[in-house]
Amino acid sequence: MATKNKDAVEFVKRWIDKGDEKQHSQLFWTDLLSNVLHSTVNNETVKFEYRVQLGHQSYIDVYLPDSRVIIEQKGSDIDLFKAAKQSDCHRRKVQNISY
Repeated sequence: MATKNKDAVEFVKRWIDKGDEKQHSQLFWTDLLSNVLHSTVNNETVKFEYRVQLGHQSYIDVYLPDSRVIIEQKGSDIDLFKAAKQSDCHRRKVQNISY
């Protein structure tokens, strides 16, 4: 547990002043998943900019298919309550994906 805590502290130090969704998204999540959560990150386990149809072309920022986790990342200047509606649409779409 001490190693994970140390890894989390180091992660926060690396990312404390960063918050641009487009510029940092994939690096942020790869760093978090690999170096803090010690998860395997490859093209099968993590899908970046995962394409879904919501009546229009849309993208899930990060999708973890094995656990069906959807990550909708927003920049540090974005109101997260507005993002909830978009994530809910993605959640309903992902529920219908068959494996």
